[in-house]
Amino acid sequence: MELELRELDIDLLSESSDHVFDIEQSVETSNESLRILMGQHPENDCNFENNQWYVVHEGSAIRLNFDFEITAQHLRFNSDLGKIEKEKFIVVVKSWIASLLTYLDVYSVLRYYRYLNRIVEVSKCFNPDENTLSLIKDTVERIDQETEHTAFITCLGVLNFLDYYQEIDTNSVYLRLFRDLKEVVRSPNNIRDLPLPKDVFLFDKIVEDYFTSLERGSAEYLLYFPIYLWWNLTNIIPLRPFEFCGVKRDALLFKEDSFFLRLPRSSKKGSKNRNRDRIQVVDTIKISFSLGTDIETYIKFSDCFGITDTLISHTATVQLKCKLFKNYYSERKIDTEKYTVSSLYRDIKFFYAKVIEKHFGYSVRPLELKDRHLMNVSDRTYDISCMIRPGDTRHFAFLNLMRLGYNPVEIARMGGHIKLNTQYHYHRHKEFMLNVEVLKLMDKFKYERTFSTFQGSCETKITLNNKMSCNFGLALAVEDTFVSVIPLVGKKLEFGHCTDPLQRCIFHDCAFCDYWKISYEEYIQNKEKIQREIEVAYDTVKALLESMEKIHLFIINRNDKSPDANEMSMDLNRDLAVLSKKLDKSIEEYIELMSIVHRKVITDEHK
Repeated sequence: MELELRELDIDLLSESSDHVFDIEQSVETSNESLRILMGQHPENDCNFENNQWYVVHEGSAIRLNFDFEITAQHLRFNSDLGKIEKEKFIVVVKSWIASLLTYLDVYSVLRYYRYLNRIVEVSKCFNPDENTLSLIKDTVERIDQETEHTAFITCLGVLNFLDYYQEIDTNSVYLRLFRDLKEVVRSPNNIRDLPLPKDVFLFDKIVEDYFTSLERGSAEYLLYFPIYLWWNLTNIIPLRPFEFCGVKRDALLFKEDSFFLRLPRSSKKGSKNRNRDRIQVVDTIKISFSLGTDIETYIKFSDCFGITDTLISHTATVQLKCKLFKNYYSERKIDTEKYTVSSLYRDIKFFYAKVIEKHFGYSVRPLELKDRHLMNVSDRTYDISCMIRPGDTRHFAFLNLMRLGYNPVEIARMGGHIKLNTQYHYHRHKEFMLNVEVLKLMDKFKYERTFSTFQGSCETKITLNNKMSCNFGLALAVEDTFVSVIPLVGKKLEFGHCTDPLQRCIFHDCAFCDYWKISYEEYIQNKEKIQREIEVAYDTVKALLESMEKIHLFIINRNDKSPDANEMSMDLNRDLAVLSKKLDKSIEEYIELMSIVHRKVITDEHK
């Protein structure tokens, strides 16, 4: 039958993999995942050692076949690979497929596997010679002409695989090729790399507000602590989901009045044949004192649930769900002492359902298409357009490190990258980062609930309900500012009024001052002038961002010739630091100008 890749799975599979292949860990994790899968249906037969896997699709009851003999056939006559290399590649592909089956629809995983096989065959298992690269380019372009969106999905799957198995593309030639192809082939309208900024902002504020209201050590606190820790840790330190889930129970260290966390990063990443850029990956990080004490509290109160190899107790999470929600059903897990990526996926969905939807009253766009059809609700009516995925926070952390002026080598070290070329992907999301920053600052300055994003043409609306506590800044947005009469007292300026009795001028431009106000009439008269200033401020932000990007790309492109000079260059590091400070200031000025429309005084005539 014809296989269709549903919108859900285009949405879920990212260019970046949630895992990185490690021969011992990946095979062990795959066996665990496949045992769970076989326990879900009597006709599922997917023993890792076998080259024929059969998995039943729940929606159609059709038994689908993953035939790894096809991959073996493509490798059989490849003289560039030895027997051991061919066998290892089959293991890698199986491990990748097993990881996808934990959270993607089985139809979709099978389609990704078929497309990968096609590329493996044509490329002779990612041979980097020019003729082969040209042949791959022609093949993908031909696919794009013949079938709508198939070439795009192929690029997506191959990029995810290359990120999972980085050894196969040591010079990143296929990484660059498929990223370039992905940008030019036809893509579905609903595709996204990252969630909408408003959804990220709202999730951040809900997590902050909800955990502030919980009693430390309570059942709810322990149940949702994995979400709290994942959000607060991986937004700062760019961890892959499997790294976060794999943090050991005894990984928290306290020394010299500070907390540190050991990360489960393989020492094999430093091998000379892979680590061409000679990047020393960070495996122990310093965390904030407050986060360290939060982890201590979690360990203390969750010890009673039994032995756990990982910091997050899978057993505690399951038992607490059963205790708090009578109808909760837990699938049987073989190894209950480990918290896995599939567990994190389920816990994030659970948090959306029980906290964001039920407790706070926000509607969330369902992941499953069938659920959307049953609800008969337009996608536009949801408060939250899409759920945040476990791997999204890694992107946020990378973007934040770039904004803060970190050197690409240092960013790679923090993110566990051994190749700087992997950072090309994150530069495409720089405007996303700035949109989130705008939302956070709008909250800080208590501005109106509706405002334009950096895209200009679209509007982002944040609608808040009365479930938010007083800790939620935007919930306290002063409605009186927009609907009541506020007397204009103070000195009349050439443009607007100064309402500060002491007239302390701390800004070169009065419009940036909280004491500056403008009447409705004067705003209308000067609307075009204000818009011009907003455009100038935006252009300044954009120029600073582009300057930072140029320095990053300069460092990345010359790293092969001078890796040490890149990181130690005082000039480059100084320039990044200066640009970072200017960027922060320019963003604030841009937001201040954007807020003028919301700070105008409404008179009786226009009330």
